[in-house]
Amino acid sequence: MFRKIGSVSSEATALQLLGKTYLAEKKYSTAKDHLSQALTIRRQENSLASHISNLTLLGEVHLYLKESEISLEFYKQALNFYEIKRDRVRQGQVLVGIGRVFAQQGRYHEAINYVKRAKELHEACKGAEHEVGNDLDELGKIYHAQHDIKFAEESWRDAVEIHRMQSDTAALTQSLLSLGGLYVNEGELDAAKTHYLESLMLCEKHHITHTQIKVLRCLGDMYRRGKDNDLAIKWYKKALEVLDRVDNFEEKEYVKDALAEVQEESGTTNTTVAKVLKDGPEVRTVGSSELPDIVSS
Repeated sequence: MFRKIGSVSSEATALQLLGKTYLAEKKYSTAKDHLSQALTIRRQENSLASHISNLTLLGEVHLYLKESEISLEFYKQALNFYEIKRDRVRQGQVLVGIGRVFAQQGRYHEAINYVKRAKELHEACKGAEHEVGNDLDELGKIYHAQHDIKFAEESWRDAVEIHRMQSDTAALTQSLLSLGGLYVNEGELDAAKTHYLESLMLCEKHHITHTQIKVLRCLGDMYRRGKDNDLAIKWYKKALEVLDRVDNFEEKEYVKDALAEVQEESGTTNTTVAKVLKDGPEVRTVGSSELPDIVSS
C-alpha cells in the first residue's frame, strides 16, 4: 500500500518506522516482519545508512525474541559497517547489543568484555556521557546475573552519578530501581527503600509511568518479603491505580495476584473478593521481556 503514496524509498521508510513502533510496543513478531521487508528494499536500493540502522533494529528484535544467533548475525553486520565509517558512538551501541546476546546465552564473561569495549569507545567520544551511563547500567545487569554483587553495585552506583550529572531522569530512575532490587536481594531493606522511593519521586514528578509501575510493584514485593502485609497491600493498590490507566497486561496480572494473596494471608478480604482481584476483566496481551530496554538509532 505504501507504493501508492510515494517511491520505493518511502515504502521502506514507512515499514521501518512501523517496525520501530511495534518494537517500542513490544510486538516483536510484527516488528520483525516490517523491519525484514524494509531491509529487503534497502538492500535493493543499496541505501547504506538506512540499511545499517535496519540491521541494528533487527538485531534488537531477534534478541527480544530470544533468537540469539540471528540477533548476533545482524549486530555483527551492523558493527562492520560502523567500524568502516569510524562511528565510535554507534559502534559502542552495537557492542552493547552483542554483549546482551551473550548475556542471554549465559556467556557472561564475553558479554562483559563487549560492554567494556563499548564503554571505552564512548568514554573517548566527546559528549557521549549518556552512553557511558547506559554502558554502566548494562554492566550492572550482567554482573548481577552472574551473582557478582560487588561489581553490580559499583556499576549501578557509577551509572547513578553520571545520570545525575547529565540530568537524565529516565535513566536515573532505572538505575535507582536496579540498586533497590539488588539491596532487596541482599536483605538490606532500608537501603532498598531509600533507592526505590527516590526513583518513585522522580517518576511521579516527571510522569515516567513505565518505571513508576515497576517501583510500586517492587515496593509491594519488598514489604511482602519483609512480612509487612499492610504496607505490601498499600503499594500493590497504588500500583493497580496506575496500571488501570495503561495497557500492561502481565504487570497488572502479577500485581492483582500478589494483592489477592497478601490480602488472603492477612484476612483482609474473603475468597470471592480475592478471586475478583485475581481474575478481573480480560485485558489484551501486548507481550513482554525480562531483558532491559535498549535504545536504537
